[in-house]
Amino acid sequence: MLQSGSVLDFELGTASDQIVLVGGSLTRPGTIGGVTLNLFNSGGFAAGTYTLINYTSAVASSGCAANSFALGSTIPGYTYNLSLSGNSLQLTATSAIPEPSTYAALASLAALGLAVWRHRRSARARYFSSASLGVRGQSSLSSRDSERSASTRPPVWHFGQ
Repeated sequence: MLQSGSVLDFELGTASDQIVLVGGSLTRPGTIGGVTLNLFNSGGFAAGTYTLINYTSAVASSGCAANSFALGSTIPGYTYNLSLSGNSLQLTATSAIPEPSTYAALASLAALGLAVWRHRRSARARYFSSASLGVRGQSSLSSRDSERSASTRPPVWHFGQ
């Protein structure tokens, strides 16, 4: 019987720890997440599925579920999932490090953002430099006309003022 508050340490990697029950029965603890599993790298740990407890040879198992276990210390850089498969508790480790294609997509997005920023910056500089000189070389625009965008309407010509 697994007691609530129990802590099991597993070294995982090329050579991994595994609890194998031969005879007897496996009874779940009284609370959800009552047994804490600590994971350590024994060398060569990689993403994959690891069998932590094998109770195939147990006489009986009573109400054992994956939620009877909680992860304590883990190996950084991975996400974990506990599941029951047949008569064994399995841990699936998935790499949390992005694939190289993710980095390429992020770099492309950054380059696109930079191009848009530079385009807006140069367009703004052209607008303000043409507004200070007057639209199409005309410097006699009234202050009201100079506030309006030259791209939205044609320039206004004032004669005799």
